[in-house]
Amino acid sequence: MNNIEDCFYRVSVKALIYNDDRTKILLFQEKGGEWELPGGGLEFGASPHEEIRRELLEESGLVASYISSAPTNFTTSVHDKFGYWISNLIYEVKLESLDFTPTKECVAIKFFSPAEILEINSFTNTKRLAEQLLL
Repeated sequence: MNNIEDCFYRVSVKALIYNDDRTKILLFQEKGGEWELPGGGLEFGASPHEEIRRELLEESGLVASYISSAPTNFTTSVHDKFGYWISNLIYEVKLESLDFTPTKECVAIKFFSPAEILEINSFTNTKRLAEQLLL
């Protein structure tokens, strides 16, 4: 018999924001010091595009000028820091500007290469994306 609870994932939508030459991606630093892809949980009934726009604005004051119509070919499914399974739908996003406003959820932003991401204090899902980008 399947344990239904083991089948549930927390779904998050994440923004994949490249620098101008597409060699680095933008990460947000949380107050605990960890680096993470911008985005957050997909709330019940909300569209991924709505959630990405809301999360960017709430966490950093950044405004999306473009969000891909479908997720990228990259996805992650990992245990989060609390031990829950999470799955990330990753959308390519472009910003109106990099005029960043620090908040309690995001204290800094910075572009990192995939190789650099593997060396910094970042969440497992972010490291998994970096590994995929290096393939």
